[in-house]
Amino acid sequence: MRQRFLIGSRTATGSRMRQGADVPLDVYRLIALDRNGENRVQIFEQQENRLAADFASTLLVDRLANNPTDILVSAYGQNGLALWRANVTDGRVEKLDQGSWNTVRYIADGAGTAVLREDEFANNSGYRILRRPPGGRGWEVITEVRRGARSNSPDFVPMGSGPGAGQVYVLARPEGRDLAAIYLYDAATGAYGNPIYEHQGSDDLSLWLNPRTRAALFGCAFAQTFTCQAMNPSDQRHYRALSGFFGPGETVDLLGMSDDGNVWLLSSQGPQNPGGVFIYDRTEARIEAMFVAAPQLEGASFGATRTVSYQSTDGRTIWGYLTMPSGASGPVPLVVHPHGGPELRDYFGFDPHVQFLVSRGYAVFQPQFRGSSGFGREFAFAGRGQWGRLMQDDITAGVRYLASEGVIDPERVCILGASYGGYAALAGAAMTPDVYKCAISIAGISDLNEMLRAERADEGRASSIYAYWVSQVGEPGDGLQANSPRYLADRVTIPVLLMHGDADRVVLVNQSELMRDGLQAAGKTVRYVPFEGAGHSWSSWSKEQLETQLREIEQWLAQSIGTPP
Repeated sequence: MRQRFLIGSRTATGSRMRQGADVPLDVYRLIALDRNGENRVQIFEQQENRLAADFASTLLVDRLANNPTDILVSAYGQNGLALWRANVTDGRVEKLDQGSWNTVRYIADGAGTAVLREDEFANNSGYRILRRPPGGRGWEVITEVRRGARSNSPDFVPMGSGPGAGQVYVLARPEGRDLAAIYLYDAATGAYGNPIYEHQGSDDLSLWLNPRTRAALFGCAFAQTFTCQAMNPSDQRHYRALSGFFGPGETVDLLGMSDDGNVWLLSSQGPQNPGGVFIYDRTEARIEAMFVAAPQLEGASFGATRTVSYQSTDGRTIWGYLTMPSGASGPVPLVVHPHGGPELRDYFGFDPHVQFLVSRGYAVFQPQFRGSSGFGREFAFAGRGQWGRLMQDDITAGVRYLASEGVIDPERVCILGASYGGYAALAGAAMTPDVYKCAISIAGISDLNEMLRAERADEGRASSIYAYWVSQVGEPGDGLQANSPRYLADRVTIPVLLMHGDADRVVLVNQSELMRDGLQAAGKTVRYVPFEGAGHSWSSWSKEQLETQLREIEQWLAQSIGTPP
């Protein structure tokens, strides 16, 4: 039994020059210590010179559950990301494998051997997955994936080591399947075998594993809400007990387990629950809270979320999440909040942006339009070539359904989104200005031809990433102008707020600048707020920038559709 504990440490002591400024970087370190907190050593103890720089993080790859003294870690050495065996007693390391500067991850099998690897493309737009048999030296490319596609109707996503040599759990979609399933993948042969777990309505799947044996205990799926199924039917009563305690649909994740399997470390969160960590004792049927994720929100009132289904313009059934303000009665003003991607999805969980809007008295609608991921290849692919068309119709039909049901005030509706959601907001303003009273686009696309031109310049005309985006929006040419809000600015009759980080490499800042220029030339009401140094993900925005974003949104909504009582 291992007598040493591992803890992760994150600091902002690293730095890198950027635009003439010294920018702090998060640096991760692994520290081993005794149960009483003594005899602490840092992995790479007295071997820091083997790291590429002081901001090179050390990350855990595998605990090597059956090895009491060693773990596998990855860290950038002098020639790129390498795999190391580290001793938890003295922190000393031994290099086992050398990747490149584009390598970002190693995945080990049940025997503690790295058999899968992920390498990023040079411009951070995607990555490739490679495999090799246990004991092999050369790596073979399995697939290439565009950035963000871990949840985008996945064809191959490594999930973690399996119970035996060469075995890795993967979420995959072999040829001929609409929905993905979880398999025990053989890295030596590339064979999948039979599914370990599958779900009839979702390919957004996960596993609870025994951390020592790596045996699958539960298969979990996120359809409209979260649910888990025990591999051993006698264990299902434990999930029923947890669901009864936390509430139906709450997302519960297994973080750890005692060696005998009787004590579980769990996390839980839901639409009205920011999250927490709990200990569940199976033998005593007792749950004990360890800590909550946001203690400052304890006692706050959150809006309740439910799913709504409706018919789109062509008769297809679409659904979405509707979150209502606490105590709301009668028709309320609505913020339509389409997600980004577009091959992503929303979840039945705590969303701080949604709850911020709800706390101001607005209902929030999150439609899962065609093109969303998690519900099979056919549904995701049904959105391709449908930007501004069926995908937009699915959003519009949801708003009209809520108005027909008397849930929302149709005269007080605004559409707000980021990335693809920003495109949908601009398309709503240009294509259905009668439905909305304002639009807010954050890092949204306004010119589809310009988007393809940028992708082609970055990736090359023959790249799989460029081919993906062509499949999304269509072949470049005059035909794309009809679905590009920039060229439809004269149709806009509502005020438009644009926000964009000027360091965004996914959706270039000129997309918002072009929309601003088009609206100004057409004499429309527009406000453009750039954010210096901010990228595409919220993690690249400073706390002050995120607060400014929320203030801008709140003011725009108040001016455009009023402040609810």
